[in-house]
Amino acid sequence: MILKSDAIILKTIKYGDSSLIVRLFTKNFGKINVIAKGARKPKNKFSSGLEPLNILQVNFYNKDNREIQTLKEASQIQSTISFRSNLDKLNIAFVMIDMLDHAVTPNNPAPILFRLITKSFKMLDSCIVNKRHYLWFFMIQLAVQIGFKPNLSHCEKCTKNLSDGYFNENLGELYCSDCGENTQTKISNKSRLILQQFITTNIEDIGDFKIDKQNHFEIRQLLWEFMRFHIEGISRVKSLEFIS
Repeated sequence: MILKSDAIILKTIKYGDSSLIVRLFTKNFGKINVIAKGARKPKNKFSSGLEPLNILQVNFYNKDNREIQTLKEASQIQSTISFRSNLDKLNIAFVMIDMLDHAVTPNNPAPILFRLITKSFKMLDSCIVNKRHYLWFFMIQLAVQIGFKPNLSHCEKCTKNLSDGYFNENLGELYCSDCGENTQTKISNKSRLILQQFITTNIEDIGDFKIDKQNHFEIRQLLWEFMRFHIEGISRVKSLEFIS
């Protein structure tokens, strides 16, 4: 059976003398692996397009009893070439696909997540300043969409409204300043409110957020600790530590 979908390339692995195993996150079928036979040959039809971050339309031969399907055709539908000339954008884009790869399970369709990653790439591609806003937006929306929406309004222990607080790294939740401990990850009220905005605001409007250096640090730290606690596999994403 030949199946068709839009897809983003998460990872490629050399296979044999000339082929590639390509890990795709597809709009219609979720995360899958395909083999692109002969893709590393100089004049192969796949040779120019099978790179991580590229967004493609793919046709592939599918057999349900196989873990790796066979790629038939691929054509680029959204260019990410500008990422490759901007180191900060490139690193942020790789963090996004690395997190997506570790957060989703194979063969589990998630069209909302596909729309999230492609829209995040589009906005990152066109932005001039505040590039990391799109990373924070992607991280918190990824957590929300796979069922781990953070409670940013109430203390998990005493249930009173939060202002300044602490993230309990052993329990994975936010505590108020009375219930938390100074040894835990601190989050100021301003950073907490910004995170709430990342949940409720359209991605097209987050470039205008005013976030100072301290708030950037707190947001990054909280999101990293929250996702590492709740989402299996995220602790293996080393690229976020690199850009930090």
